[in-house]
Amino acid sequence: MLKVIDQGADDTTNAVSIRQFFKRVTGVATTERTEDATLIQTRHRIPETPLVEDQILIYQGADPGATALYRAA
Repeated sequence: MLKVIDQGADDTTNAVSIRQFFKRVTGVATTERTEDATLIQTRHRIPETPLVEDQILIYQGADPGATALYRAA
């Protein structure tokens, strides 16, 4: 289940476009609820809700080679 955050919101044009792209290309289910997500993709902020063990935060940087994955401890 994928959640996309951009510019501090889930409903920005970028977040909606990224979410629709991954849904169309991979068939992944999407959500706007942090609690329901297993993958959380962001460019600007981390979720306010603390992550749990089965969630992965994908922090996208300006350089595609600098993208990082974080797992909850």
